[in-house]
Amino acid sequence: MGSIGAQARFSGIQRWEKREPEAAAVLRQLAEAHAQQDPTFNSTIAYTRLTAAAALAHLSTSGFEPAQLPSPSTMSLVLNRMG
Repeated sequence: MGSIGAQARFSGIQRWEKREPEAAAVLRQLAEAHAQQDPTFNSTIAYTRLTAAAALAHLSTSGFEPAQLPSPSTMSLVLNRMG
């Protein structure tokens, strides 16, 4: 389950991806569209230059309300969890 503390794990607070599955699906599609292969081809890891601010801007223009969107710092965590 990652490296979250016991308080967060058992507090009943769901991750943003669980609370807003539709927005998370749109975010995943956006991130996959921006994913790039390692230019050296030494690994199979893809990376993206998608920033939290750009992701939030895209979600807000996609019709999601500001109350549905996380803060920029939380969006950074979400993007990192998505890989």
